[in-house]
Amino acid sequence: MSLDLTTPQLNAIVRDTQDMGEELDTNVARTIAGYWHNGQGSAFYAFASSGHYDRDVLLRELSDAIAMAYATADADDRLQLDMLGTYFVNRELPPITHVWSSFGHRFISEDDGYESCLTCGAMYKLVRRTDDPTGGDYTAANGDDPMACTGDTGMIHGYAGEVDGEPHPDCNCLFCSV
Repeated sequence: MSLDLTTPQLNAIVRDTQDMGEELDTNVARTIAGYWHNGQGSAFYAFASSGHYDRDVLLRELSDAIAMAYATADADDRLQLDMLGTYFVNRELPPITHVWSSFGHRFISEDDGYESCLTCGAMYKLVRRTDDPTGGDYTAANGDDPMACTGDTGMIHGYAGEVDGEPHPDCNCLFCSV
């Protein structure tokens, strides 16, 4: 959650954090984002209010804020933006822990970043949701939702990069829609 701090209090925390060679605490980072957001539709606002963010959008927004503010900002403002930038650059994305639907498939993660159904062998990509960094959606090659699992263990899909037999006409997995 964002902290209820005055600007001098926030600046002191940021300077102390830098002096100790540490990274911003998440609550301090959210507070800085709340000070610098440019409206409710911004990535800074989303992060400040909920803690969720699209990393790429947020980094672009941060780059824009730095470009606009550096010329006129004082040392404390520049340090806030610098430390916020370090916070996000060093953040690894959290693991995807839930999906909207698996469409009846029983997925297992493959080494190449794809998800393969243990029942029918269909393969899809697990894509991180932009509105929830711990949520994901399974997608076909064309970006559509997967077809429902056939439950047919006799369907042959092979391994990544190879298709055994002909593609299945009613399957939109990454093997059959290549």
